[in-house]
Amino acid sequence: MNDIQTRVWSKLKYKSPKPWLEELDRLEKEVVPRVVRTRPRLLDNRANWARQAGIFTYGMEKLTSKRISFAMNDVEDSEVDLVALFAEDEIINFVPVQLKEWVPENIDQKHSLDKIYIKLREYALQSELTVAIYVCRDVKLKIDEVRLHGTQFSGVWIFGACSEDKKKWFLMGDVQKKEPKYFEFDYPIAS
Repeated sequence: MNDIQTRVWSKLKYKSPKPWLEELDRLEKEVVPRVVRTRPRLLDNRANWARQAGIFTYGMEKLTSKRISFAMNDVEDSEVDLVALFAEDEIINFVPVQLKEWVPENIDQKHSLDKIYIKLREYALQSELTVAIYVCRDVKLKIDEVRLHGTQFSGVWIFGACSEDKKKWFLMGDVQKKEPKYFEFDYPIAS
């Protein structure tokens, strides 16, 4: 990572994922039903990506027991969608992350994890980049069948809801490794 990137990323506005997701949960319960009924186009992809970023970083925070913050990268045409930030031994670490989405069947029935993997291989030697793939469909993933070979990303993680009510989520990764981990966590609910 070069000094210019570090300077740019250090100026981003970082959020702690848990309180941010709790506030989003509160807003979704109070405001979104009214907005969706009256103006459904207000819910854009950028807001959806920010939610995915929050869920991914919250899951990583629970998995690693490290305090992780995230900021969305507003640079157009960048491979980096968000930057995660954590401190370790008094050193600030920036983790560039690219979000991918395995879209629902009603959007693209033929979309597959393999198609996402093929696209990832186009720039697979970016050893500083972490990839987070959001599963937005009802599928059964087998840990020994989701491995991604021939890439050198910093990490490739798959995440999504593992309960119908979306209160329970999972993280699986690094799927480049021989034995990826599987971890479940609860979505933070506003109190």
